[in-house]
Amino acid sequence: MVFCAAFAPTVLAAEKTFKPDENGQIVFSTPTRNIGCVYTPKGGVEMYVPEDGGPELACDRKEPLYVRLILSARGSASIFKMVGDTACCSEDHILDYGDTWRTLFVHLRHRGAALPTPRRTWFPGQP
Repeated sequence: MVFCAAFAPTVLAAEKTFKPDENGQIVFSTPTRNIGCVYTPKGGVEMYVPEDGGPELACDRKEPLYVRLILSARGSASIFKMVGDTACCSEDHILDYGDTWRTLFVHLRHRGAALPTPRRTWFPGQP
């Protein structure tokens, strides 16, 4: 398939920063609005505390099947195929194609894949 530069997005890829919402969480979506993520800081927020105390990144994909991926600071990522609260995706903050978003424990780069590709960032003293 040939792709003409005239149809390419005019916005250059960048590292995005989003301010927390009124609950203290950071919520963003991919350009297709098919994937939405919620970042909860360490210690959680008033309405939600992650099981291990956080921080936590939870991303929902709407289609073709609804799936939730949860990445915490420790352990393996968890994937849930049966989700009771399907509330994806925010229109407020959009992570455009090629953009990145990072915290101290995870770095995401949106490449148009089915789910964001998480890469853990290691710091001295972490297991």
